[in-house]
Formats: sequence, C-alpha cells, structure tokens
Amino acid sequence: MESGKLFLMPLLILCLLCQALLIVFAPRSLAAQDGRFSEQQQAKPTHLAYVQAWEASKQLIDTQAVRALVARLRSESVADRTQAIAGLGAIAGDQFGYRPDGPAMERERGLGRWEVYAQDLEKAMAEWAPSLTQAPSMKNRAERALAAWHIGADAPHAAFLPLLRQVVANNEDNYADNAVRSHAIKAISMIRHDGLMEYLIDHLDTDLAFWVREQLDKLTCPLTASREGRDQAWRAHEDLNRRRPGEDWPAFKKRYQEWWQKNRATFVYNRSRIMYE
Repeated sequence: MESGKLFLMPLLILCLLCQALLIVFAPRSLAAQDGRFSEQQQAKPTHLAYVQAWEASKQLIDTQAVRALVARLRSESVADRTQAIAGLGAIAGDQFGYRPDGPAMERERGLGRWEVYAQDLEKAMAEWAPSLTQAPSMKNRAERALAAWHIGADAPHAAFLPLLRQVVANNEDNYADNAVRSHAIKAISMIRHDGLMEYLIDHLDTDLAFWVREQLDKLTCPLTASREGRDQAWRAHEDLNRRRPGEDWPAFKKRYQEWWQKNRATFVYNRSRIMYE
C-alpha cells in the first residue's frame, strides 16, 4: 500500500506542475489570440474601403471596347486608325508611340504595344487590382506593391485611381503598407488625369513626401530642345526640386504650390518622363 502511494506521488507532482504552467502561459496565449483578432478587426475596415473603391470603379473599364479599338489600328483607312488611336489615347493617357499616318513597320510596332496593353488591362482587372484590395500585411506587401506598379506602368486607366488613392490614404498600417503606398504614388503619376499635379503637391507634407518629390522631379523635367533654353530650364528645374537649407516639407510644399499657380497653364504632362527618366 505504501509503495502505491510512493508511485502516485510523482504523478501528482507532475499534474500540479502542468496546471501551474497552464496558469502562467494561458493569459499570454489568449492575449496573442486577442492580438491577432484585434489586428484582423483593424484591417477589416481598410480591406472593405479598398474593395468598395474598386467595385465602384471597375465597371468603367470595358476590355472588349479596348480590344475592338486595337483591332481598328490595323485598318487600311488612315481616318479609321486616327479615330481608334484617339479613343485608345483617351483611355490609357498614352499613345505608346503609335502614329496612324506612320510607316507600316512603325505602325506594326506600335500595334504590338497596344495588343500587350489590352492583355495587361485584363490582367490588371483579374489579378493586380484584386491583389491590392487585400487587407495590408507583412506577408502580402511585396505582392501588392508590385501589383500597384504594374497597374501604372502596364495598364494605365483612370478607373484604377480611386483604389490607388485609397491605398495612399491608408497610413494606419504603415509598417506593413509603406512600400505599397509609395508604389501607388508612382502608379498614380503614370496615369494621365486632371488634378494629378495638385494631388502630388498636396502630399508633399505627408509621410510619403520623399516619393512624391521624386515623381514631381520627373514630371517637371524640361522638354525644351534648344541648348540655351534647356540649360536655363534645367537650372530652374533643379532650383525648384531642391530643398533649401532649413526648409521643411510644409515650406517646400508652399513653394511648389506657388510655382504651380504660375506654371499650370503652360505645363505639359509627358508620361515618358515618369517612365524613363
């Protein structure tokens, strides 16, 4: 009988130790679960805002109409090709080097770029935009950043702007979403639209100021062809985009706003400056 008690004693001690460990670690485990739950709850409004922005604007993209216009670029009629490229240019904000009255070989190269655009636009709707609507996380930030860049570089269309702007506006998940937001700024800059410069300048005093200035620097590169005019334009360009000693971002923004008020009437958006400079 005594030996039986001695045998049970280690088991009793082991049970007590297990209970003690559960008491110590259970609160941490529950806290971790609560943390994950809280994180998901915080991400949900962001996710819904992205989804709503995309659902409201994606219907403005007609991929069949784009395909039909691209097919018309093969027309034997210059007038028909001119109408087609005008329609495509209005959609994409770029003509991708296609000239309706250009040599046949040159037109063929431009046509190839438009065929790729039509494919990329469909891919943007099926993959890239849905990728951006995911709730921000460390796991998907690289995928989402690349998706934002592809939209601007390969499938420019104004219907993507509400989603891209919503991504830029989300500074609550900054650690997980900062790279995505900076790529969204670049994508917005690649889409020709009214209000682009005002939008960028307005973000010069935000946490994305560095990337905004990078885009403004490209967009304001001189286009003048004459050597004398080019040198003078470059000096003015460098002076505009260089922060002066002691100048903070709000002061830099104010100076840019003043410049824009003076130059907005003569400013010409050139997408190639964003793409290749």
